[in-house]
Amino acid sequence: MASGVGQIIEASDYATIKATADLVFGKSSGQSGYGQAVTSPNVTPGVAATAAQWLALRTDMVKARQHQTGVSVGTSNVTDGMNLLVPTSGDTITNELRNQFQLFANTITTNKQLVAASQLSMPLRSQAHLLVTGRLITCVISLMQAALFALVQAVQAELQLLKIFRGLLYYQKWVLW
Repeated sequence: MASGVGQIIEASDYATIKATADLVFGKSSGQSGYGQAVTSPNVTPGVAATAAQWLALRTDMVKARQHQTGVSVGTSNVTDGMNLLVPTSGDTITNELRNQFQLFANTITTNKQLVAASQLSMPLRSQAHLLVTGRLITCVISLMQAALFALVQAVQAELQLLKIFRGLLYYQKWVLW
């Protein structure tokens, strides 16, 4: 980061934070990226980011964090990964805000594999039961259980038919000879 206490917050600071957040919230490659449309605009190098641009960046990061935790993000200056200041028009973008945004972007990156149970959805027809344990998501789909049960019953019926058929062949063998 180019800025520090008493220094100007540069466009590169905003761009660095935005790039970090975009890898989680937007379309990325590999195991990153929630595939959502990013609303925060890019900033022209050498031009200061406006409060509206910082607010749009906040919105993208809050959506990513709420997807991870399932709870609302607060608006205080606490740097706990659950709060993020809200810049408004006319505000001076402070180093405190920039630091909090950077820490928040790092938090959503660290937790990119997490998803709150309330953020998961499946079609109603599948009647899926979802169990979220840390980073492991296990799906047990009741339709699969019913299909497996039906398959077992069908196999048992086929085996019964094979036994009957084998018995008939055995009987015919003795009758024909």
